[in-house]
Amino acid sequence: MALPANWTTEVPADKSITEIMLLLKRFGATAIHLDLAKETGETLAVSFAIEHPKQGPMPFRLPADAEAVKRVIAREYNNRNTTRTASAVQKRHLSSEHARNVAWRICKDWLRAQLSLIELEMVSLETVMLPYLLVDGNKPLHKLLAEGNLRKLLTTGGEDIR
Repeated sequence: MALPANWTTEVPADKSITEIMLLLKRFGATAIHLDLAKETGETLAVSFAIEHPKQGPMPFRLPADAEAVKRVIAREYNNRNTTRTASAVQKRHLSSEHARNVAWRICKDWLRAQLSLIELEMVSLETVMLPYLLVDGNKPLHKLLAEGNLRKLLTTGGEDIR
């Protein structure tokens, strides 16, 4: 496996998070807030609402999984599969802070690309953001699917509506 995009970034997570909020504001988000870790105060996700012309306000939650980023970088560092990896990955790249910086930079770049596609009318909001839509007690739709609980949303009155 290759190292993730932006794995050498020096941009602090807070700067990327601010840029995400500005992107959402420019795109017309009607609400934006940060989901913070109780213990550390670190940002876990950016939650926001965007007005849909047919559905009204749609709530979304965009998380950044810094622990996953840290695991991948550490694995590449420990495996030292290639000379490039062995010499490129430094101990400073293995810190939790660096992993947060990388995770949020990737989220910012991804969101910017998705919003650009929507603005260019190449895709719709629901096409790219549906996995992050909050449903069924503020759970992202993709988590319901992963947990095998999506079927509950597809039924009404005990009848399967598929």
